Amino acid sequence: MNEIKEDVILHQTRWLSLLERNYVNKNGEPSKHILASRKPEPPFAPEKPDAVIIVSFYEDKLVLTSEYRVCVGDREIGFPAGIIDQSDWDACENEDDVIGSASCRAAIREFKEETGLDFNPLEVSPLLFSSAGMTNESVVVVHGNSTGTISKDFMESSEDIESFLLSHSELKDFLRENSDKLFGKHAWGMLWSFSHFGYPEW
Repeated sequence: MNEIKEDVILHQTRWLSLLERNYVNKNGEPSKHILASRKPEPPFAPEKPDAVIIVSFYEDKLVLTSEYRVCVGDREIGFPAGIIDQSDWDACENEDDVIGSASCRAAIREFKEETGLDFNPLEVSPLLFSSAGMTNESVVVVHGNSTGTISKDFMESSEDIESFLLSHSELKDFLRENSDKLFGKHAWGMLWSFSHFGYPEW
């Protein structure tokens, strides 16, 4: 039976820890695995989400982003997203639905920062994992509606994000015409589904 024994911090920054995980594999043999974690300190366990992905509809259009990502050296097409801060958890520690509330608080803030739009959360997904072979980062998808005007006025100086809107009639052509571009894996699955089965009604 697999069993985690110890996590050793190899390097740590504000948003990311590089860990060496010592564990016993299914054959009872001591093993090591290198992983990245969003958790700031032990235990590095995926008990609650690290980040939000925000799927929002502006009237009858879907809100998407094109963001420069340093890790891939190119722009990635996807949805607005961001880290759930400790302040989000602290602000709702006495509420019944802590995960939903913290996630929604983060979604409202991050959506405003990245798009300039005001976000109204309606539904929060279960805990999802970004790439479980290399990180224990977990996310939730927050669905909802938005209003206002797209703007870059609230964006952090380190961010390079373009926001845009797509109607359902434009989506299939957009996916076909941009098939050589980079997409977030969460985004591609939802966009493919939306293009074939339509936008949901909230």
